[in-house]
Amino acid sequence: MYYSNDSDRNKSLKDYSLLAYLVERFFRFLQFLPPQVILSNRTDVQKFFNTLDNKRKNDLTRRRARIVDLYISLWLIFEMVSACIIVNNNLLVSSSFKIIVIVLLIIRIVDIIQVNVNLSVFDYLRNKQVDYVVSLVRVLVNTIINYFEIVMCFGIFYLLNLNGIKNAKSWFDGFYFSITTQLTIGYGDLSPIGINKLIASIQGLLGFFFSLIIIGRIIALFPQVRSVMGDDKQ
Repeated sequence: MYYSNDSDRNKSLKDYSLLAYLVERFFRFLQFLPPQVILSNRTDVQKFFNTLDNKRKNDLTRRRARIVDLYISLWLIFEMVSACIIVNNNLLVSSSFKIIVIVLLIIRIVDIIQVNVNLSVFDYLRNKQVDYVVSLVRVLVNTIINYFEIVMCFGIFYLLNLNGIKNAKSWFDGFYFSITTQLTIGYGDLSPIGINKLIASIQGLLGFFFSLIIIGRIIALFPQVRSVMGDDKQ
């Protein structure tokens, strides 16, 4: 089926699957929430790039990539500084500081999810093609960084409620539990209690989801194999 414009694609999705359409609209809405809106939402950027010549596309792509790198770096610094403060002064940290950290980390997790879902699934639906990334390697690297960011964010959540992890004795156990949960290893030496059961369940689902994205992006980097018999075109 041929679609003449972006609205045709969305209209067709709505006609065939209202549930899929509502999910697409939800992730479209997340693009407009701060702090992601600071970068301007990706869908509108893609549409704008379609009106430019190749030189200006390359210049704007390079500039946007540098801004995104700075954006990610600032979040990484915030996560590491927050972890250090909590590890060294957990008993002295005020409840207000903890609430601010929790809210910001939740915002970051939501931001990471919407960026990867929109880039992997819905950007192509909204645009006839998505060409304007610096490289597939960079996209893969950023996805892996996002994966470890989620480990860090949930590790901080566990640090703030270390009593909610059975047999946890030190700050290291909080991050250790975060890693084993996200990798869905489940050694059983540590186990969540109370609200941490919900947090661990969410992290496990996100870890599985991001593993699929990373595998897909690694596969996208593989060179296409050509077949003499032509069965690669089936």
